[in-house]
Amino acid sequence: MPITDVGPEGDDRGKGGRYLLIPPGYKGNVPEGYFPIQTATYNGYALFRAIPATSSASDLDNAISLVKKMRLYSLAQAENPPASHYIDIVGKLFDGIPAFDDTFYDRLAKMVDEEPVQTRDLVAMAQLRSLGIEKDKAFNPDQATRDSLKTAAAEAQAGFMQASANVEPWWPDTRWGPSRRRRPKDRLHLFS
Repeated sequence: MPITDVGPEGDDRGKGGRYLLIPPGYKGNVPEGYFPIQTATYNGYALFRAIPATSSASDLDNAISLVKKMRLYSLAQAENPPASHYIDIVGKLFDGIPAFDDTFYDRLAKMVDEEPVQTRDLVAMAQLRSLGIEKDKAFNPDQATRDSLKTAAAEAQAGFMQASANVEPWWPDTRWGPSRRRRPKDRLHLFS
């Protein structure tokens, strides 16, 4: 669920700035000089894109330079932020695919246990309870349940693969293409 935009659509209006992600239940003061963003969860991810004006080497270098200005650190480190480490994965193998086996449910149980339950998730939480995944309770499925979960994860992966095979590609000889659902206006988001 998007929690804010960054850049021209964000509070910084494309001029850059410091965004402070405030976790659930935070009671402290927000220091001056930050755009405070209240989150409903402790875990999240961010997607940022620096789009070069052209494909020239100069514009590509400028876009990479902009990305390298981004830093992420805790508020406690604000006076002396640690150096950021950037990894260029061009030409490198990067496996970003989650494991589709029974361990998916172990990770899901861990996430359920550490996050506050959102009102929008109450039905899903009730369904997860039937699998033995419940907040503040250990997830210890027996072997028969674990085997069923492994089969369910494999079936879900097969469904995802089938759906992705039916996407009309944007460019010849690629698999990059549009989602079947309507896309919102192209913007940058922080997600929670």
